[in-house]
Amino acid sequence: MQIIVYNIIYTCHISFMIFKRIFAIIIFFLIFNLSSLAEEIKLNNNNIYVKKGFSSTWLDRIPDNDKTWLVIPPTRKDKSLRISELPIPGIPKRTFFSYKHYKPLTFTFITSFALSRDVDLSRKFLGLYIDQIAENWEVYLNGNLIKKEMYLKPDGEIQEFRDQRRVLIYLNPLLLKSGINIIAFRIVGDVSMVDTGFYTNKPLVIDNYEKLSREKTRLIQLILLFVYLMAGLYLLLLYLYRRTERYNLIFAIFSIMLFIYLFCRTSTVYSIVPDTRWTLLVEFLSLYTLIPLLMSFMDLILFGRISRFVYGYSAFCLSLIVLSAVSPYPVRIDILRIWQLTSIFPAFYFIFFQIIHAFLITVRHYRYSGGAGVKPGLMTSIRHSIARTVPGNLMAGAMVAVGCTIFDVLDAMFFTTGIVITNYGFMFFVIGITIVLSNRYVYLYRAIDGLSVDLRQKTRDLKETQVQYGISQEKYRLLVEGSTDIIFSLDENFNFLTANKAMHDLLHINSDYLIKRNLLDVLHQPDQISVSIQFLQEKLEKFKEEKKPLNIRLDFKTSFGIEPVSLQVRLEYINIEGRYEIFGRGTSITEDILNQYMESEQHRYSIGNMLLVADDLSIRITRNLQKFVNRKDLGFIRLAIREIIINAIEHGNLAITFEEKSREMSNDNYFNYLNERQKDPRFSGRTVKVEYSVDSEKIIYTIVDEGKGFDYTIYLSDETSANESMLMHGRGIALAKSIFDEIKYNDTGNAVTLVKWLNKNN
Repeated sequence: MQIIVYNIIYTCHISFMIFKRIFAIIIFFLIFNLSSLAEEIKLNNNNIYVKKGFSSTWLDRIPDNDKTWLVIPPTRKDKSLRISELPIPGIPKRTFFSYKHYKPLTFTFITSFALSRDVDLSRKFLGLYIDQIAENWEVYLNGNLIKKEMYLKPDGEIQEFRDQRRVLIYLNPLLLKSGINIIAFRIVGDVSMVDTGFYTNKPLVIDNYEKLSREKTRLIQLILLFVYLMAGLYLLLLYLYRRTERYNLIFAIFSIMLFIYLFCRTSTVYSIVPDTRWTLLVEFLSLYTLIPLLMSFMDLILFGRISRFVYGYSAFCLSLIVLSAVSPYPVRIDILRIWQLTSIFPAFYFIFFQIIHAFLITVRHYRYSGGAGVKPGLMTSIRHSIARTVPGNLMAGAMVAVGCTIFDVLDAMFFTTGIVITNYGFMFFVIGITIVLSNRYVYLYRAIDGLSVDLRQKTRDLKETQVQYGISQEKYRLLVEGSTDIIFSLDENFNFLTANKAMHDLLHINSDYLIKRNLLDVLHQPDQISVSIQFLQEKLEKFKEEKKPLNIRLDFKTSFGIEPVSLQVRLEYINIEGRYEIFGRGTSITEDILNQYMESEQHRYSIGNMLLVADDLSIRITRNLQKFVNRKDLGFIRLAIREIIINAIEHGNLAITFEEKSREMSNDNYFNYLNERQKDPRFSGRTVKVEYSVDSEKIIYTIVDEGKGFDYTIYLSDETSANESMLMHGRGIALAKSIFDEIKYNDTGNAVTLVKWLNKNN
């Protein structure tokens, strides 16, 4: 199956290579089509007469001396005949974004052209070419109806819309006459709409019918449109084969939407969907998707992710799509104007950040690292980047496409010449990008073909190594199972995958019980609301993010549930067949042998406002107490000291109140709030001073912060109940009361001395 897919992809790639070779021929036909109208009759070179209303008696004469008609002379520079812009009395003017409905009105346009009396009219095959006309309309030649696109309801409202581009009408030779011939148009539509009448500036043309038919059909344009469609389907196939490369999907959708947009602007679409209200809606909706899709593709292929700006602009275009879908046609034109005016912002982002920024990075990288021992010049770096890098290829094609797009937007807003070159400009861009993307799969195809040559040899080598691997695996199993240290493995969520026999012997926990159980579930938690577990979670998350080895002291539960086992644990990530696992090794903590000879000890520390340091310090200043107190009391002393230091940091130095901490903890946002306080210039320079001394008579701890202090008396009172306040914020003092013999605060409450007498008789 894979070989078949590879062959399809490779065939598509070859097709694109062939298309590059016939590209010159396409350009030739393009030039031919743009210059096809050389000997025509332009009706705009004569007077054009316009009048509100319609009568069959007006159709066979030129109203030269009738002052009720508006005369548009041939000298007028603006050749567009949009009714909303003509100085006809009684025409309503629509305000921007108005939902007001105007009843359709009827207008008549009359002009003339002359034929030589020496021409055989029976052999004169002429056609009338109209670049764009709207809404409902009829055309008359010498008083005879030759084309009707009139679909009105009995009340005069339009039933089906006919806003058509590139209309070609055959002029029956039997209706022509030597000398002056009269062409008349009846147009019915909402005059508040900008395109009612003749929208573009292109003239009304009479010429050879076959010649005009070639101009109308624009076969080369249809060929190019289907190139976009083929490119989209081809890239969609690449995405379906390799779904990790999302940029293939994004550009495939872009190419297909570009095809839909440009196809809706051809005359061919009217033979499929005659009612233009639907074709114009599809045209607008597809147009609004193009820029977000293109920018998303550029972000993914150049930077590997979609930026916030692109997400924001995509949401804006989505709102335009929804609003256009539910709004009447006049409002859709206003929405289109909003899109045209705002498109300058993504254009700048596209040009200056996505294209130029990525290109300059590529040029700089090649200039300083691309030369073989010699630093290449600037022009050499530029030429290399354009010719051989993806950002350079994209910039070359994008500049052409962007230039064409800017021209078409400005033309649609101001000049209305009707010249559309975006499809030709994007032809360079789409084909170029498709070839760039397909080259990656051609390389993959060739690589697979080359790898298949080595596959049989590597298979033989694998069979030989399997024997050695089995031996090594057995040696590893014996080493792990025979170790006195606990050895285990975890998945990336810290769930046990394996555990050796030493873990069972030390903790008296069955190995089957551990499998798929989380590491936190087997750790000792003396205080269910202690923040120590939260500290540990923070360390584990940092370890998971950075994937750097972590050395940490952990207290494990035992099956007896009395005393925990403290181990020094090292965690590190290992890659096993492309999958990450966590390897853990725990060793017993060796106590300092000199502790038995210690008679006294004294230390002084000054720490910042980091809670993890407080946790480490509480371990350090209680580590040498084994000679003086039992293990149970040692655990409580350590926990109480840690909580007192944390209180000094939180409520003292950082000035976090009871209410603030309660609120943030209830919102599960306390650590973010704590981090903001730690960075606050008002508090960042404060420190906590800790003094510690121990001898054969007593243990003394003094903890001083730089805060304003607090009312400590409520926590020292014997009548203080174990309410929520005490459990959440006063547990340090509560623990201290239960383990220390004396607790002394200074007057302000920002300094506390804790004393434990070792000889109760003193």
